[in-house]
Amino acid sequence: MEEIEQVVQVRLARQERLTNEPRLTMWAVVAEGVLHQQVGGPAVMRAQLEHLAVISEEPNVTVQVLPFSRGAHAGMFGPYLLLSFPQVSALDVVRAGNPTGAVWLEREPEVARYRELFADARKRPDGPCLLFPVTAWSDFVGAVKTNRCG
Repeated sequence: MEEIEQVVQVRLARQERLTNEPRLTMWAVVAEGVLHQQVGGPAVMRAQLEHLAVISEEPNVTVQVLPFSRGAHAGMFGPYLLLSFPQVSALDVVRAGNPTGAVWLEREPEVARYRELFADARKRPDGPCLLFPVTAWSDFVGAVKTNRCG
């Protein structure tokens, strides 16, 4: 239980860095399916979607959705977090999630592979609709919340 509390505290501190100076930049790529998958029930889902809608309005935050139409993609193996440092890329690290926890990857060949995966996920083969302006994102979130997306 102590480990879970620690993970929650780290995530909360990271979220604060998105709105407190100096702000971190975040680019999230989310598969459309996870926006439809209920975890924790409707109230939790609604709160999570509302949080995404609010945080995506920040100028330093980009939320990109990989639509179902994208099909299979390299990121389907599981979630990961790529922490990049623009001034010194040698400091970049990856936290790769798995069913038993997570592993931190620091070796350059491993980190480079995740950079490639992230670049691939950010490609927009279906056009610019993958990056939502605030109004479109709000409409999308609203449609998901009322189960009208398909």
